[in-house]
Amino acid sequence: MSSLLKSLKEKLSAENYSMHEKALGAALGISIGLFPVSPFQLILLAGILPFVKCYRAIAFITVWIANPITYVFIYAGEYAIGSLFVKSARNIDIDFTNLTIQSLKKLAVENGPGIIFAILIGGVILSAASGIITYLVTKLFLIRTNE
Repeated sequence: MSSLLKSLKEKLSAENYSMHEKALGAALGISIGLFPVSPFQLILLAGILPFVKCYRAIAFITVWIANPITYVFIYAGEYAIGSLFVKSARNIDIDFTNLTIQSLKKLAVENGPGIIFAILIGGVILSAASGIITYLVTKLFLIRTNE
């Protein structure tokens, strides 16, 4: 088991936080991690945490879902979702077999606001949906492990 997963398991087993606070921390971390503002997710999370009562350690661990290995896949998914809502982004030809951060930057420069708006809209939708699902799955996991 990777050290990140081991650390997350240890944090989830801490008893001085409620199930809600643990699940909310995981959900908040995943949501911010999937929000298309890389590399500013940690800064955004740190700015939000003073206003939310949750288990902060879990939030900081789960925000790392966005990392150099996953950025391309996350942005591709956000674009795919956002292009359903942004008409100008639907006509952009993207080669998903050779997708890199550099090719995404080139696409953004060449295609202007259409692709940026698609990624932002898709990011908001993906972040919100993933946060809700993460909260529910984490809470269910905690309930089942405490029985």
